[in-house]
Amino acid sequence: MDFIMSNNNKGIVTNVHGDILTIEDIESNDVTEIIMEKGFVEESEIEIGYFVEYDKYKKIIIQEDIE
Repeated sequence: MDFIMSNNNKGIVTNVHGDILTIEDIESNDVTEIIMEKGFVEESEIEIGYFVEYDKYKKIIIQEDIE
């Protein structure tokens, strides 16, 4: 069975704990957790409140500070 996510796969980071990002979808308010892989995204590059977009494999494609 495939993991089903919203069509958008983008949202706002609501929590950063260790190597786990919690992202709230901007349209459906669904919550997704992404485990950051070492070398892919540095933890210091993403903070709470950042907008992120990710692919179906939960890899971060876009990250930007929306403030």
